[in-house]
Amino acid sequence: NILSLIGIVLKKIMRIISGIYGRRKLEVPKGRDIRPTSDKIRGAIFNALESHGAIQNARVLDAFSGTGALGLEALSRGAAHCTFLDKAKTSLELTKRNINMLDAWTGSTAILSDATKHKFMDKTYNLLFLDPPYHKGLIELTLHNILPQHALEKDAIIICESEREVQPAQGDAFESLSDKIYGEIRIQILRYNANTPE
Repeated sequence: NILSLIGIVLKKIMRIISGIYGRRKLEVPKGRDIRPTSDKIRGAIFNALESHGAIQNARVLDAFSGTGALGLEALSRGAAHCTFLDKAKTSLELTKRNINMLDAWTGSTAILSDATKHKFMDKTYNLLFLDPPYHKGLIELTLHNILPQHALEKDAIIICESEREVQPAQGDAFESLSDKIYGEIRIQILRYNANTPE
């Protein structure tokens, strides 16, 4: 059927876009439980991040890792380390397989955990990807979990991917750097203001 054909095409073309792993293939899910960010949108996100100088030596959190493509793209382009979280075992196993395919374990940690409840144990990040399942309010729940734990460094950059009609409640702790619509998808880039009361 048409969905199977689309899946086959995606499997052939999903790759790391640029950097040390550039053009390397990634495994994508067979079902529809995981919704990989398209190469076009990923490219736009990383062009914006590079314009903000947010990737080099970054400590990254890919909070709903799925394929791991966002965190692996960051590592490919010069991030120092990425922590991959996913509460679904099948998703985290897919992330791990892609880390293995790129031989990227030196800069990677993969944890089976729910980002809305995860205990960060004094680890801090300056680049955060929030690309959760839609229609569940998970971006706000994750931010509400992270902020009291002081897991974001001053001026940390947060990428939020959501359905186009949703504008996550940010609060005063964040400055919106960009808010763009790509078809049915909204991509927000936020900067954390550590001096704002939480």
